[in-house]
Amino acid sequence: MPDIVVTITCDWEGEKLEAVDLTAMKILNQKLVLFSKTLKQAIPITHFICPAYFTRTDGEEARQNIAKDILKSGAIKKEDEIAAHVHCWKSLSLEAGVDAANFKIGPIGVNPNSQPAFVHGTKQYAQDTGYTVPFGIYAKADAVKFLNTTVTLIGKYLGQSPVSFRSGMWVTCDVIFEALAETPLRNEASGIPFNYMNTTVRGFAGDKNLVNWNVKIWGNAKTIDTDPQYVQNHKSFAQYSSGILGMGDQQISEPKSVSGIVEVPDTGTLIPITNQSLMNKHIDRAFEIAEQTDQDVYISLGFHQEDCGQPAFFNIGTDPLTKEEKEVRLNGLVGAIAHLISKSIGKKFPVEFIKKDDLPSLMAGGKKFAIPTA
Repeated sequence: MPDIVVTITCDWEGEKLEAVDLTAMKILNQKLVLFSKTLKQAIPITHFICPAYFTRTDGEEARQNIAKDILKSGAIKKEDEIAAHVHCWKSLSLEAGVDAANFKIGPIGVNPNSQPAFVHGTKQYAQDTGYTVPFGIYAKADAVKFLNTTVTLIGKYLGQSPVSFRSGMWVTCDVIFEALAETPLRNEASGIPFNYMNTTVRGFAGDKNLVNWNVKIWGNAKTIDTDPQYVQNHKSFAQYSSGILGMGDQQISEPKSVSGIVEVPDTGTLIPITNQSLMNKHIDRAFEIAEQTDQDVYISLGFHQEDCGQPAFFNIGTDPLTKEEKEVRLNGLVGAIAHLISKSIGKKFPVEFIKKDDLPSLMAGGKKFAIPTA
């Protein structure tokens, strides 16, 4: 009997830590514990954390206090995975030893004045920029510095040595795959459904650059050498010539090895650019594929730490928001997980919730996920 294999992820942008968001995550975890009793298995979350929270202060005591705030908030459970996430904040680049002359405010061709600056009022990092810079704009040597520093900071302050990685804005490209090979990171989780980004998300995105970059990187057309480095996708395209498929598609892309790094696609994207109705449809399609193929199916659902306690806004005409989502957007994920569990019981297909770092061992053990013909 096939399994529906599910990863739940959370991106921590390195921007801010607000009580309303951490409380929403604590409540989510309390509900996951209740779901776990029904399933008789834990429901872990893989937390992709950008450590810029720590790099805006030089004070060790202040850094330790930030770590305590995170770990004592109830936002991370003991069974969860803590993974690496890189947004190219200036404070993080300085911590990593990137030459100041190499720091980028924005990519070539994008007005640097359009890049947001977040004011935190802490010494020389009072104004931290670089958040919207695609990681692959950096040379491999500097990308390695960002990655290794992220691993070090997470290990020191949050107590886990990351092996999984997701790039800020999902913009992992060839140079980042090359950089990952020189770090302890072995799983890459940025692959995002390009059709969904190109259609559903494009209508909502204020900054179309994010959509354009992701369609270029994860799409079904091979990039050419004259394309900017930060959207070159030869390595991923060699394994995903149809592009990354998932939310809204008839097919769902499975994990694959890309130049020795395991790509574990973000098939269901992340709140806030999705909602419960859209996640439910993605879940339903996974069960349909399992029925058609009698093979296991992999999917991923998730959200962002920043603003997860705020009301949802991603209101598609055919997929309206629930009352609960309109109050707290993270309630949409709770509803989707409840739908998934109910569907599993009704279809008598087991659901298996795993961390991202469980996937390589499953694959090494012969686990193969279904990809049906469209």
